[in-house]
Amino acid sequence: MGSHMEALEEDNLAYILSLLDTPRDLSSASCVCSLWHEIVVKDGFWRTMCIKQFPELGNYFRCLSSSGNLGTLSEASLHKCSSPSRKNDAGSVYMSLLKSLLEPPIQRTCIAEPLHASSTDNLPTESIAQTLFPKPQYTDEHSYSYWSSKGESNVDVPEMLTYRLVSDICVVHSIKIQPFLAFFQSGHPIYSAKMVRFRFGYPRIKKRHWSGLFQSLVAHRSQKASMDDYVWTYVSPEFPMRQENILQTFELPRPTVCIGGILQVEFMGREQTQSSDNLYYICISHVYVSGRPILGFKLENMLTNQKVLLRQLTEEDKGSLSNQQSLDPFIEMINGVVQGIHDPLVDNLLWYLYSAGLLHDLREDEVESE
Repeated sequence: MGSHMEALEEDNLAYILSLLDTPRDLSSASCVCSLWHEIVVKDGFWRTMCIKQFPELGNYFRCLSSSGNLGTLSEASLHKCSSPSRKNDAGSVYMSLLKSLLEPPIQRTCIAEPLHASSTDNLPTESIAQTLFPKPQYTDEHSYSYWSSKGESNVDVPEMLTYRLVSDICVVHSIKIQPFLAFFQSGHPIYSAKMVRFRFGYPRIKKRHWSGLFQSLVAHRSQKASMDDYVWTYVSPEFPMRQENILQTFELPRPTVCIGGILQVEFMGREQTQSSDNLYYICISHVYVSGRPILGFKLENMLTNQKVLLRQLTEEDKGSLSNQQSLDPFIEMINGVVQGIHDPLVDNLLWYLYSAGLLHDLREDEVESE
C-alpha cells in the first residue's frame, strides 16, 4: 500500500484529498500514512475545511499557532508560509480549532453580560440586565424581571439589545427568547415583536475583557451604543416571533462562529399597545444563547482591513492571563467575595471571568456538553 501511495505524485494526491467533504473524512485520510498526513497538514486542507464548515471564518480572520511571532507576521504570510514547519504549525492549529468548533453546546447560556439597549422605559427596574433571569420573577416587592422598550406610536421602530458573550470566539447554535406577559395589566397583554434577527461582531475599539463588568447594575448609566461602534461579521435571516408567553427557540441555519464575542438582538415590528398611553412596546423576559465558547484561542489584535488575528493559547499564555487579576483590585474582589452568590447576573459575570482565564474556582463540569 505504501509503495502505491509514494508512486502518486503529490499534486495528484493533493487534488484527490481536496475532494473530501467532511472533517471525519479528512481526519481518516490523514491517518492513512505519513505522506497523506503531511499533505493534509501542510497544504492547508484543515483551514479549507474550517471555512467550508464555518464560511464566516474565511472573510474575517486568520489563525496563528502558539509559536507564531505576531510582531513579524504579515497577513500574507499567514497564507503562504515559506517554512514547512510553519505550514505544519498552521495546519495543526486549524485542526485543533475545527475540533473545538464542532463540539456540542454547553449546558448554560453563553451570555456573560448585558451591554446596551436601544431604549429603556424605566431604569433600572426594566433594564436589559433583567433579561438574564431564566423566568420572570420579583426583583423587588412590586415588580417583575423584564426589559421594556420605550413606547412608540410607529409600529416599525426597531429595538436592539446588545450582549457580550463569554468568549471572544463562540459557536452559536440558537438563541432563545421569551416575550413578557404583563399579567398585572388588564387582558394580560404579551409585548412581543413581529420579527427578530441577530448580529455577531466585535467592537471597533479593543477594550480589556473586564471593561464592562457590572455596568448594567449602575442605575443611570447611559446604555445606548451606535451601530458604528461594532464590526458585524454575521447577520442572520429574519425569524418570525410568536406572541406567546413561552421561551421561543430561533435555530440559526447552521452553527455559526461569533467572532469578537458581541451579540446584538434586533426586534422588528411591534404587536402590542399599552392601554394607559396607547403606545406600542416590546418587552422581553429572557434571552438565552445556546452554544460553546472556544477557550483555547485568543483574539490577539484587529487588523486594519477589518480582519482579526486568532492565536492558539499555550499554558504559559493562560498563566499570563490569570496573573492579570493582581493588577486590578476589582477582579480580586470578584474572585474572593462573590463566590457562592447565585444571582443570574453575577453568575454569568463569574462565568465570563472564568472563560477569560481570570477565575479558577469554577468546576470543570461547568463546561461539559449537553
